[in-house]
Amino acid sequence: MSVAVENLVTSGTFSLDGGTWEADNNVWIVGTEDECVIIDSPHDAYPAGHP
Repeated sequence: MSVAVENLVTSGTFSLDGGTWEADNNVWIVGTEDECVIIDSPHDAYPAGHP
């Protein structure tokens, strides 16, 4: 059984406080034919309290 890693990029627009920006989001799919984990992390992960 081998593990596959796939990258999928979704694109669209992000709107906040009257501004709109183009945005790309990386989604990672890691798994086998029987099960997988979907990782959708649009921002860097920092420990709690990081500025």
